[in-house]
Amino acid sequence: MVWKGHNYGLCKKCGKIHINPFLGKKHTVESKFKMSQKIKTARSLKKWSAWNKGLTKETDERVKKYGKTESKTRTKLLKEGKLFPWNKGLTEKTDVRVWKAAEKERKQFESGERVIWCRGLTKETSEGIRRRSKIMSDWHQKHPNFRIYVRNKMSEKGRKGTTYIELLMAKILDSAQVEYHPQHPVTYISKRGRTYTKFVDFYLPNHKLCIECDGEEWHKDKEADNRRDEIILSVLGNDWRIEHILGKEIFEFAKFFGFRK
Repeated sequence: MVWKGHNYGLCKKCGKIHINPFLGKKHTVESKFKMSQKIKTARSLKKWSAWNKGLTKETDERVKKYGKTESKTRTKLLKEGKLFPWNKGLTEKTDVRVWKAAEKERKQFESGERVIWCRGLTKETSEGIRRRSKIMSDWHQKHPNFRIYVRNKMSEKGRKGTTYIELLMAKILDSAQVEYHPQHPVTYISKRGRTYTKFVDFYLPNHKLCIECDGEEWHKDKEADNRRDEIILSVLGNDWRIEHILGKEIFEFAKFFGFRK
């Protein structure tokens, strides 16, 4: 009788028992690469399949246990910064896989196959909503340029969300009696034929000027801002200008006008 365990294995070709050469040792990069190549070759020839093929968390206890362990380990590595998602830094414009995944997700939401996990949940009925709302409130207190949702002139004409520096800039323009349109949409068509919309913080038609309020935390990538400006100017015209004003400069203007201490 041949015992088959982790230490020993019966070779199907020669019929001999072989001891696991990697027992008690860590796999090197070369050994992992060789094993992965062998597995890929066997998969292509349909001579090898994963042990969990066709099994789910509902039908097999091992898959359920492994899924919990893997999710905890992955979450821990992501928090420590030792693991990064495959799509980090990629967008729909730069990678076809991201575009296909986003398109598939949009179709699922439109057809009703997929819904938002927090749909119908409130702070009173869900512990996750309470925990996330507390995290966001703490984050809001730490960052002065947080996004607040208000029902005022800014939200009625444009998007329902505006930042604190945008509110200060609106007060400054109102005091100067300048006509403007907050969160003005600029629609353009991409090379793939898809329609996108960019929102300008302040649209001044009489002066052919657009004002962007830039927070230091969110506008560190100047190249991305330049590409965005080129798209907006291609729609509005080359005789228009886009002025970027930093948050600290807006704070100084607000102090001068008496809107902020």
